[in-house]
Amino acid sequence: MSVDLCIVIVNWNTRDLLAGCLASLQADVQTFKPSNVETFVIDNASTDGSAALVRERFPWVTLIENTENIGFARANNQGLALAGGRYLLLLNSDTVVRPGALAALIGYMAAHPEVGFLGCQLLNGDLTPQGSYADFPTLLSALLGRDFRRHVRRCEDGRAVAVDAISGACMLVRRETWAQLGGMDEAYHLFAEEVDWCYRGRRAGWQVRCLTDVNVVHFLGQSRKQRSWFAYLNLHRSRLLFFRKHYGRGQARLLWLGYIVVAAAKAGVYTLTALLRRDGAAQAKRAQNWRLLRWLLREQDILT
Repeated sequence: MSVDLCIVIVNWNTRDLLAGCLASLQADVQTFKPSNVETFVIDNASTDGSAALVRERFPWVTLIENTENIGFARANNQGLALAGGRYLLLLNSDTVVRPGALAALIGYMAAHPEVGFLGCQLLNGDLTPQGSYADFPTLLSALLGRDFRRHVRRCEDGRAVAVDAISGACMLVRRETWAQLGGMDEAYHLFAEEVDWCYRGRRAGWQVRCLTDVNVVHFLGQSRKQRSWFAYLNLHRSRLLFFRKHYGRGQARLLWLGYIVVAAAKAGVYTLTALLRRDGAAQAKRAQNWRLLRWLLREQDILT
């Protein structure tokens, strides 16, 4: 029997959250015939027992164990290459799918063949709204760190809104879209890969929409908290990559210069704060921004 939905979950050291995610999927998938859904967990060399958990508690999941952390985009592509579904769902390991979400997402996309990417309203752990969609970045928004918006706006049918990009925490992709565009750009190790994918999709004529009445809980940033400097660096690196790829070398260099000014200013402010108040948090921020500044000055090849 052909598969209707393939779910790809990339995991890195989020064992307990992964268990919650898979349990919520197991409950919600009852709205489908079990043979019509397949689920892949791509484990990026976790050391917290995540792989053993999947094998022992969720034998219906196909587990792929990488020997190293190959990054979010590459791991998702690894799962997508194995997927056989008409619809492909990328889902973070730190999510909980609310009842009826899968059926609603599939139903909407089936009724709207022009939609290539479909997201939903993400919720924080306390069920308050979380940023679920984004406009394509500008110099100002990138410098101010404005990414995904917290509230979605309504469109004419009261359910979905046309947007530039949706969060990769829960991202339904039509197989034809994936076949045309290929997978995520693996040059992005963390951040911006979903924005890049949606940008390419929009340019190819696909619609990107976000459903306002479908909810998935997202315990934001659990993996990145384990490597805060790595995440901070890649946030800036990915934005520079996006600008260089889609807006050109000149725009990327302007963003790079802006980041230098901002990092230097923040480093100075936090240095002064740390001296005057002996503030441990300020000392950490000072070190982080000096480190970013050194990286920006050293790694200019990212602009070429």
